[in-house]
Amino acid sequence: LLFAEHDARFPVKTMASEFLAFILEKDAGLKVYLLSHGTSPGAAPDAAAIKSELARDAADGWTMSATLHNHPFMFDNAYGDIGGTLVPSGNAGYGDVGSFQRWRVQSGMKNAWITNGCDTIRFDDRDIQALVALPVQ
Repeated sequence: LLFAEHDARFPVKTMASEFLAFILEKDAGLKVYLLSHGTSPGAAPDAAAIKSELARDAADGWTMSATLHNHPFMFDNAYGDIGGTLVPSGNAGYGDVGSFQRWRVQSGMKNAWITNGCDTIRFDDRDIQALVALPVQ
């Protein structure tokens, strides 16, 4: 549903657009923040835009169940790499892995998901810890 909402805003067939979603839970409730943009191909939206909302929700007892982020296909890439990889970018200091670690520590995030619209890879807390522990090449 989140991928479809993003695609309705910024068609992934015509632009390498990315989104970032935060899925929060409290009791039987569910709250979702979707950050979606069509600028800066290959760059995820900045979570700073909702930092205060996430802090307020945490204070109100909401827990960050998961994040969902997409890696778009880039069919017009001059280098021939069409992207869409489900491998998280970066390491403990930056990129997807760095973000996973920050959200895990700061917000108690338990799961991180990456999708390309066809497939999705799901990382749980143990997976995230293992990714962060990998040596930097």
